[in-house]
Amino acid sequence: MVWVVGICGVLLSAAAVAVLFRIERGPSTLDRMVGVDVMTSVMLGALALLVAYTRRADLLAVFVVVSVVGFLGSVAVARAARPEDPGKRRILTIEEEQAISEAEAAEEDSQSDEDSAEPVHPDGSDEEDNDG
Repeated sequence: MVWVVGICGVLLSAAAVAVLFRIERGPSTLDRMVGVDVMTSVMLGALALLVAYTRRADLLAVFVVVSVVGFLGSVAVARAARPEDPGKRRILTIEEEQAISEAEAAEEDSQSDEDSAEPVHPDGSDEEDNDG
């Protein structure tokens, strides 16, 4: 029995490390929330392993409470989640942010150049017609 508990403990620890990587890495809030939900499941597995190893029935109430809290947390985040802007799904690197700001500045300059140009007559000539 000790070997089975040890192997299950190692597997649960490996799963917890992988989930922590996903929670830290993201890239979106919902990805992180899925990671927290999976971490709750890993915790429940560890608690179930403890209950099976120690044969303590009083820990089953803790098992139920943790599972209900995990479920309600997932439902609350899912209800509060809104669609994200696809362009802002992750944190940009410094180089990416500089490139975007330079592109926006160049776009603003080109728009200001177009706005400052002299108006052109509808027939294509630059002279105004004075029929008066």
